[in-house]
Amino acid sequence: MSVHKEGRSDDQGDTVAVPAHRRKKGGRRPLPKTFPRVEVVHELEETDCRCGKCAAALEPVSEKVSEQLDIQPATVRVIRHVRKTYACGTCDGELKTAAMPNQPIPKSLASPGTLAHVAISSVTRSMAPMPVPTSTA
Repeated sequence: MSVHKEGRSDDQGDTVAVPAHRRKKGGRRPLPKTFPRVEVVHELEETDCRCGKCAAALEPVSEKVSEQLDIQPATVRVIRHVRKTYACGTCDGELKTAAMPNQPIPKSLASPGTLAHVAISSVTRSMAPMPVPTSTA
């Protein structure tokens, strides 16, 4: 008798009970709270703060916050990107969220400064020390 992945058998139509299981929630661990934070607020352009349906002014309703690890020489800090979300208070018609600036690696925790630090560090570590020229005069 062969059993399919779904638990069915070819012979008699019997079913096999498969116990349920739980998965760990994915995602990253938060960055340490001890690192200093620099908050960068991304707002909509003034022309985009109007409802597309009724032209009423949009009001902030929520924020989407993402954090990036930023390493500067001898300084580690976290840059908090706060993207404001606006909604029309008049007609409940439209939600708009400010755009995130382009990143060198999308959805990465590393800021441009961190990537530069890693690149320069790896190059300088792999370089052999330069010989010091001696004068034979």
